[in-house]
Amino acid sequence: MNIGQLHGKTISELEFSIGAPLRVTTEVASVELVVKKSRFLGTAIPLPAPEYAEELVASVARRDATHNTWAWRVGERHQFSDDGEPGGTAGRPIFSVLEGSGLDLTLVVVTRWFGGITLGSGGLVRAYSQAAQQCLAAAPVRELVPRVRLALDLPYTMQSPVYRLLETFGATKTGETFSDAGVTLGLVLRREQQAAFQLELTNLSRGTLTLRDWTGAGETK
Repeated sequence: MNIGQLHGKTISELEFSIGAPLRVTTEVASVELVVKKSRFLGTAIPLPAPEYAEELVASVARRDATHNTWAWRVGERHQFSDDGEPGGTAGRPIFSVLEGSGLDLTLVVVTRWFGGITLGSGGLVRAYSQAAQQCLAAAPVRELVPRVRLALDLPYTMQSPVYRLLETFGATKTGETFSDAGVTLGLVLRREQQAAFQLELTNLSRGTLTLRDWTGAGETK
């Protein structure tokens, strides 16, 4: 599985379905630490959807390791595993760190190679928490904001002022088609700006221009 390509494609679509901003990891990041001769490898992985979790855990789990523990979070859904460690000493602490970070759409796998010295329950919780904290701190993060796809029909005489308005609002023009009547634009806008953008359009055009839902319009030049 190409994690980067998979996640990138999903991220590009997520902004059109989320209801509130999200902070997500965008690349895999790993950090290693040693605690009383036990080696821990914490890996943070972008998780596009829950159904990919099992495969992603398997892709980074080490067969020669003593334990491959993990936790993930996708919105309100989450799971974690101690993978043979005493109950509550690995998976749950990892998830607590992940939840506390505010990151979503993320999987953390912490692999342990036992070094011959027992750590005790408290030591395990601290070690797994530290590994999770360090790999999440090393992971690149992106904030997703809700966006909408819209279309706009306008006469040629309105092109210049409307295009300037697009720049003012930071809207992305996804395409344009031309006809005798004028131009049909496809555009992407932050959802929170849609009402203000429409108000400006109304004032600019004296009520003649209205945004409509995107239906594939304007995708080809």
